[in-house]
Amino acid sequence: EEIEKKIIKTGRVSFETDDLGKTRDWVAGLIKNNGGKITSDREDKYGQRSGQNLTVRVQVAKFDKLINEISAGVKKLESKEVTASDVTEEFIDVEARLGAKKALENRYLELLKQAKNLNEMLQIEKQLTDIRGEIESIEGRLKYLQNQVAYSTLDIYFYQEMPKTIYLGSKLSNGFRNGWDNLLLFFVGLV
Repeated sequence: EEIEKKIIKTGRVSFETDDLGKTRDWVAGLIKNNGGKITSDREDKYGQRSGQNLTVRVQVAKFDKLINEISAGVKKLESKEVTASDVTEEFIDVEARLGAKKALENRYLELLKQAKNLNEMLQIEKQLTDIRGEIESIEGRLKYLQNQVAYSTLDIYFYQEMPKTIYLGSKLSNGFRNGWDNLLLFFVGLV
């Protein structure tokens, strides 16, 4: 019997754009068309660069299509990275631990029915409480793994380099002003 592989896929794509707003709308449309959900949306500005970072969760079956559509639709792709982590072993281990704990819970329930006095009942119920806590913890881990396998995470970063003309213009005007001031000082010095 062949065991179905449990793979967690994650990806990152980054690129430059000429228009942040239009690009965000275009990317959001692709995400929606592929049944994805934006789970994080962050804007940042560093010097002359304005950027947008989106974190997306999408069904694993649509992950490759989404990342390829984004990559193919941009002019200046900077990077594209996909990682796949095989969690099959952990998945099997967690399921086995869950099965063992549930079997133990059933055994304690049987013992509880056979308890001869209040003291025995209280001891068995304490064990049952502990076992149920462990079962809930293992079920939580299993649900997390199932979700990570079913939905892939994609980080999309795009940015726009802002024109440097304003910066250059202010440098030039400062240069002219300083030059004029120095020229006036020179003529005053001559006089």
